[in-house]
Amino acid sequence: MSSVLMIAAEHGGLPGGKVGGIGDVIAELPPALVNAGLSVSVLLPSYGVYHELPGSQLAASADVAFAGSVQRIGLYELPKLGGAGCWVIHHPVFGAPAGQIYHHDSADSPFATDANIYALFCAAALELLVSGALALPDVVHLHDWHAATFALLCRTYVGEQSERSKALSELPIVYTVHNLALQGVRPLQGHPSALSAWFPSLELPIESIRDPRYPDCYNPMRAGIVLADRVHVVSPTYAREVLLPNALEIGRHGGEGLELDLAARSAAGDLFGILNGCEYAAAESNQPLELSDLSEDRRALVAAMDLQLAQWLAKHEQMRSSDYLARKTLDAATEHLLGPPKDCFLITSVGRVTSQKVGLLLAVNSDLASNVTLLDTLLGQLGTQGLLVMLGSGDQELEAKLVEHAARHSNFLFLRGYSETLADHLYRSGDLFLMPSLFEPCGISQLLAMREGQPCLVHAVGGLCDTVTPDTGFVFDGENMREKAQAASAAFAESLHARSDDEAWLQRRTLAAANRFTWADAAVSYKNSLYEKA
Repeated sequence: MSSVLMIAAEHGGLPGGKVGGIGDVIAELPPALVNAGLSVSVLLPSYGVYHELPGSQLAASADVAFAGSVQRIGLYELPKLGGAGCWVIHHPVFGAPAGQIYHHDSADSPFATDANIYALFCAAALELLVSGALALPDVVHLHDWHAATFALLCRTYVGEQSERSKALSELPIVYTVHNLALQGVRPLQGHPSALSAWFPSLELPIESIRDPRYPDCYNPMRAGIVLADRVHVVSPTYAREVLLPNALEIGRHGGEGLELDLAARSAAGDLFGILNGCEYAAAESNQPLELSDLSEDRRALVAAMDLQLAQWLAKHEQMRSSDYLARKTLDAATEHLLGPPKDCFLITSVGRVTSQKVGLLLAVNSDLASNVTLLDTLLGQLGTQGLLVMLGSGDQELEAKLVEHAARHSNFLFLRGYSETLADHLYRSGDLFLMPSLFEPCGISQLLAMREGQPCLVHAVGGLCDTVTPDTGFVFDGENMREKAQAASAAFAESLHARSDDEAWLQRRTLAAANRFTWADAAVSYKNSLYEKA
């Protein structure tokens, strides 16, 4: 086994190519696999922009039967990134509007636009392999629901009786689940964005791809899980969690309705949990940490927040309440932030504003007044000792709740939006990184914070459980939402106490920074456990 073709929706190595964790993985894993001796290429949509990047060359054109008509697509080869090949498929529908990766459809037709795009993308990928425009790899590696329809098309492909046709039908497929909560579910029929509309003449294994909760729907995520030769999730603990049913009343996210399929793959020895990696500078582990180093980092953080808020204010014709409150809090807290680092306990948090990420923080603590949340409790514990800075955007209702908390607490600065530069400053500047996700397949933010020597306070789930220990951070859990909130509050109190001992805190920071979760190690596991066995 020597060659791998990855099919994915994101590529963090391309401008604007990252929306979430898939983008990080596709940018950083292929170069590590190349260093491990494999030939790796990545295939993704052009999104109306990547086929025009400098160095891009048209390699082939092809006609693709899709939705009752023939669609003309172009295959472009881009310059290699980290030694890995990069190919994009261009079609006008992929770039409407140009550069946008995911679209937001109405609640009564979720995923409709994206499902159309990725169904055509998968059909085009198959046609390019059938025609020989793309060389047949030893393994195809599909990432999340966006690429899963390729497994369905490949396994049901009926072409001319040739050696290439036979090789294609037997092509080994590895499928990675990055976010089991997003499954791309669409109707089987009766809608322009439905499986039968895309492929009207295809004979389909309906029972293998039907959504178990909505039997009149096609579930791409399930198709990938059932039809691939090997299934991979992005941490060992998450590989155990997905075998359990969801129990949201106690705060447990399991297999999201696909636990029976995942359990069957696990029982057959085909489910693997391999932790994602993180990039580290070669000299980082040799750099001694000092608490005084935070002074310069915090000056840079204040300047970065000041600049970002000015940019957000200039972007909107009317001042958003979130920006006004953030500006007010930053002005009041600047002197505290720029003082001796020990005098300001800086808590940071970076992530999408979703129920996964902030649901526990916004959960009402039933032991207190009905409107008191865990976030209220933590900010009350922090008091005047420090500041919590949270960067993120997402669900508008949850954003509004965070803005309400910012209005109530002068020690909470909510930066409503996202900036990679600002995120980097937060990773470098904080005393404690807060990541109480209800579920977390792997997580990248805690790895980035630890890399900078910032201990983390995390919920004992998924990849958080696999990367943060009592020596490098603070871990909490509970049997239900109430117990989880109580345990999080206790863990936070422990962190406040631990920070009072400079020597012990420096040791904790040093241990966090010394931890290594490298892509080189992950690449060896991918090669041995996924690709060779597939």
